Amino acid sequence: MAGSGASSGEKLLVMLKTLGPMTAGKIAENLGVTAAAAHQQLAGLRADALVDYTKERSGKGRPAHLWCLTSKGHARFPDSHAEFAAGLLLAIRDLFGDEGLERLVADRAERQLERYRARIPERSEASLADRITELARIRREENYMAESVRRSGGGVELVESHCAIERAARICPSLCESELRLIQATLGDDVSVERIEHFRFKD
Repeated sequence: MAGSGASSGEKLLVMLKTLGPMTAGKIAENLGVTAAAAHQQLAGLRADALVDYTKERSGKGRPAHLWCLTSKGHARFPDSHAEFAAGLLLAIRDLFGDEGLERLVADRAERQLERYRARIPERSEASLADRITELARIRREENYMAESVRRSGGGVELVESHCAIERAARICPSLCESELRLIQATLGDDVSVERIEHFRFKD
């Protein structure tokens, strides 16, 4: 979406998608434009219901406006056949109840785990960082916009800037916990896996 020919508005959407909520000043800095130009872009995108802001207070003074994508803004990115998946989940829940839906989620996770383990090296063959790098590669193929980031304290983060199952997870929230358990099972019990932050967006 944000190739060399992308408009400044598209670049701004991609930046909010990958970096998360930020102030207009930070947006201007990252885009290399004036604050006035950033505000003009944000106003246009807000008029199209693609972005909005939340107020966040930090210390004294007026609360900062943190700009983020709306549901419509998130929908500009690939969503793994979201309409079909959402409709299918609703049909399964109607036919087989919540228990049937949970069985489907568990079966999906088992199949994903088999695929992940087939591609990710064993602990004895590669470092944790290298294994997470391969996991990020797999998740990118699944439209999660994933990357591995090494932190100064020695930890490694799997950063996913897009939730490819967001619409399905609204119908079946246990999908989110299933994803976390999937990553834990993929990396092994000797690795501590923690979700640091959920996606934030305004409806």
